[in-house]
Amino acid sequence: MGWEITTGIRGGHAYSAARIDEYSAAAHMLDTQCELAKAAAASWDDAVMQLSRLLGSAPACAILRSADIASASDQHETLAFGWIRERCREHADHLAALGNQLAMIADLLIRAHSLYSQADTAMRTIVGAMVEASGTVAPRATALGIGLLAAGGIAGQSLREGHVNPAGALRSTAWAQEGLMRGLSNAMTGRPPYHGSNVGIASETISRVSGPINDHIQGDTLTLSATTADSGTFRDPHSVGEALDSLRFIAERRFHSSDTEPEIPYGTIAIQRYATSRGAHSWLVSIPGTDGMPDSPFGWEQNLELMSASRERRVRADSSAMVVRAMRESGIKPDEPVAIIGHSQGGIVAAAIASDNADEFSISHIVTAGSPVANHPIPPSTWVTSIEIDDELVAALDGAPNPATDHWLTIRGTKRAGDGPAPETSSCSPKAPEHARAGTAKPCESQTVSEAGADMEISHSLKYHQAAYRNAMDKGHGAVTNHERHFRSIVSGSLEETTLWQGRMTR
Repeated sequence: MGWEITTGIRGGHAYSAARIDEYSAAAHMLDTQCELAKAAAASWDDAVMQLSRLLGSAPACAILRSADIASASDQHETLAFGWIRERCREHADHLAALGNQLAMIADLLIRAHSLYSQADTAMRTIVGAMVEASGTVAPRATALGIGLLAAGGIAGQSLREGHVNPAGALRSTAWAQEGLMRGLSNAMTGRPPYHGSNVGIASETISRVSGPINDHIQGDTLTLSATTADSGTFRDPHSVGEALDSLRFIAERRFHSSDTEPEIPYGTIAIQRYATSRGAHSWLVSIPGTDGMPDSPFGWEQNLELMSASRERRVRADSSAMVVRAMRESGIKPDEPVAIIGHSQGGIVAAAIASDNADEFSISHIVTAGSPVANHPIPPSTWVTSIEIDDELVAALDGAPNPATDHWLTIRGTKRAGDGPAPETSSCSPKAPEHARAGTAKPCESQTVSEAGADMEISHSLKYHQAAYRNAMDKGHGAVTNHERHFRSIVSGSLEETTLWQGRMTR
């Protein structure tokens, strides 16, 4: 048994759940086609009437009045008016039926989207509000209740698999994670519920104490070294999917190497320079997640600083400071477009740089995978593609859903058990269902997670976000296509150089 991801889309131009006018436009187009079909049907009906009038205007024609046209065919030729009238009636009936079907589809489109988006959003809002209120008024009792649910999830999953598996805790509490974060942050900051997420304020409160302690233990001096990567072994991404592959390559080589692919040290990011045919430059910055090493700028404590409501705190965070310094030393100019892709803490760094360094760099697009970034003040000029999995927990630590705007798209994946063993490769054909019926292509409802085991595991791994993005692309969502096109426009040139930047903290 393998694991599969099926996705839903929130935000992004033409697919925002908050913008039903886009669906109304589609329904209006169907209504227009309906009217055109009915007008064509009326034209065919009119043709039948005209044929009848032509037939009636020639009462003296023996051929038209004769029951035995064949016997009179030696006199002159004539049209088969009866046959033509029947064909015209058939065309009129078909077009009228088509018009009715288009009208029905338009009505169902509006009703289905309205009901689905309202029900999904309303249910998540109601559940989140209930958990938030409970966590604000009785944080200990709420935490205990969620803990019991987590214990039940562990027990149930362990019984199914025959051994202890803590991943069941995340699955059983996925519905309450964002509301719980809001409730606990409200209780910590003393703020009332339903006034937005106070996670950033709570993070700042904790960071005031943990930050100096971490600086004392780890050191507050950053050393940075650069190495030019071997073009033969490093990736050359030109799409979001390829950039995710490259990011996973960096993350997995931090602690595991092979004969053909050498180890990449922890605390390392990649900066790649692209050149257009006219000599202009653009950049791609790839940032892996937390490695937790004692002298790494990507430690556990830096996550709190990056999620702080204070810009000064975010700027001073070791991981953010390291990436900004590497971007400066790489020679990135203010007018050169930059795309940043990050996983977990790497995605938070991307959001922090887009929010706090917009006057220094032109951050055109960021891609975050499993990152809690909803509370970051990212400017509207930056496109944001966020990929999250329902039960990974980390993406819910911001206590809020991501904004749904034209330039902020969230791909939210749901994990489920597959029907059989995971194939090495999988594909689907959304525009050719006959191939799927014939068994030559996989349906697009879900995407198999590559290299996933039979047992449930924590879905914060990049392979789950990769599967979610592939599924969203396979489904042909217009919003995803728009974001993919924008990302490609930044990394569209030829790759000139890949530089690996390694950071270390010292006293």
